Amino acid sequence: MNIRKIAIRTVLLLIGLPVVLILITVVILHVLNRTNGAIVSSGQKREYLLYVPHSYNPAKPTPLVISMHGAALWPAQQMNLSRWNRLADEHGFIVVYPAGSGRIWHVERGAV
Repeated sequence: MNIRKIAIRTVLLLIGLPVVLILITVVILHVLNRTNGAIVSSGQKREYLLYVPHSYNPAKPTPLVISMHGAALWPAQQMNLSRWNRLADEHGFIVVYPAGSGRIWHVERGAV
């Protein structure tokens, strides 16, 4: 191989590697940021991850825990960090992990 071919392959590798890493990161975040429901609140679609224990009986009132993630996190990560599902199984309550918009919670300053 001559020097020119080696240089071209090296440049293509250096350009292509970051692109591949970005694509892998996007796919991983998409998989980790899974949700299983959505509602519209104040005109904005809000996704959430809902956990219902096996002992759930729709004929009986059931407590609900809302577990909100911190900035830069997502519902599935909050679920894994908080371990509310384990307690929900033990004590029979439902847990919802809502998603902030853009991974943070926006609050209007004038809201009361």
